[in-house]
Amino acid sequence: MKHVISANKIYLFGFLLAFAALLFDAYLQFHLTSPTCNLVYLERIILFVTVLSFLAGSLYHHTAASNRVFSLSSLLISLIGVGTTLRHAWIQHFPQSQSFNLNPGNYTSKLTYISQWIQSAYSGTTSCSQPQWSWYGITLTEWSFLLFIFLSVIALSQLRHKF
Repeated sequence: MKHVISANKIYLFGFLLAFAALLFDAYLQFHLTSPTCNLVYLERIILFVTVLSFLAGSLYHHTAASNRVFSLSSLLISLIGVGTTLRHAWIQHFPQSQSFNLNPGNYTSKLTYISQWIQSAYSGTTSCSQPQWSWYGITLTEWSFLLFIFLSVIALSQLRHKF
């Protein structure tokens, strides 16, 4: 049975959804001057890569093999986003008493410090433990978690798409 909605349209939907979330995140930071921590920056990088993955999937003519590559890459990136947002939510609900802060300022431009920056992001800081924005009692981190779950479901559904 042939699908009514093409793979390109489903990838386009995932792209538009992730891109809208990225724009909303930028709006919160730059217009409302919402403070951010290292995990938020890492989540944005992962979301940007997810946007690129879904964009590539929406622009490419699909065969069974190419669809498998795009869906697996989108699924992997989305699951990394799920893990990162889950860690951030854990830090918000169970803050650590002692954590160190390595701001991304000048350090991220040097390759030797990127691994330290990622390690410090996952270890959490005091700024990451306090939710800055919520809607209907759900923090932005938890909304991001739900977004990455939904994008994972889209990518997983594409993996089952028959050609």
